[in-house]
Amino acid sequence: MTSARIHLLVSVRDANEAMRAIEGGADIVDIKEPLHGSLGRASADRLESIAHRLLDADGLSKGRTDADASLRPKFALSVALGEATEWLNCGDGLQREYAAALHSLRPQFLKIGLSDLVSTDARAEHWADMWSRARQGFSVNQGWVAVAYADHSRARSPEPAEVLEAAAKSRCSVLLVDTFEKDGTTLLDWLSHEQLRSLRTSTCQYGMRLALAGRVTENELPGLIPINPDIVAVRGAVCMRGDRTLSVDVNRIKAFAAAMNK
Repeated sequence: MTSARIHLLVSVRDANEAMRAIEGGADIVDIKEPLHGSLGRASADRLESIAHRLLDADGLSKGRTDADASLRPKFALSVALGEATEWLNCGDGLQREYAAALHSLRPQFLKIGLSDLVSTDARAEHWADMWSRARQGFSVNQGWVAVAYADHSRARSPEPAEVLEAAAKSRCSVLLVDTFEKDGTTLLDWLSHEQLRSLRTSTCQYGMRLALAGRVTENELPGLIPINPDIVAVRGAVCMRGDRTLSVDVNRIKAFAAAMNK
């Protein structure tokens, strides 16, 4: 048993899935497009669609604000924005389009991946500086999630311990440890329990939350729960037939949440 309840994050791709995640009891609804990779970003139009659906579900009109705390949803929203490399040389138009969509959605968390920021080539700019530049076009009102890929060598991203150090310096609120390649391997195929416990100790020292992902199913929970993460993030485990490219299923979400905190 853990000393505090672990929160469940469910990744969704559209408004219908978002509503199923909420019905199933997700604490955090994370919006992404799974066909575009680990942190595949959904289109700005998709973000707007989800925002409007959530407003309608709460019985709020488009003109209402969230000033009344009693009207705020009892779940948090997170948005995956793809990889940092996608934003380093993008046009201002794309930034403005996403900024408008995020304003409508008002997520609590944003995350950008760090793949292809580390290579054998000499880079004039350190990866942490490139990560910072990629985030500059987005609102500072959200809490940033630092993403460390367990399979960092094939993602060509920094090691988790490096990401944690940079995350602490840039005041990120969460460290997410995930897998980059979705090829059937799990988080524990890439990082040992000892390594994960070390990251847990460090996040506690920095006052950050730890989120674990990477093909986490009910079978992996007995090995992950003792690490005492704050958040467990899933998609495939709560999709029909366990296939992350299919739709999330309410009953699977309820079953996973029950297994996670029993």
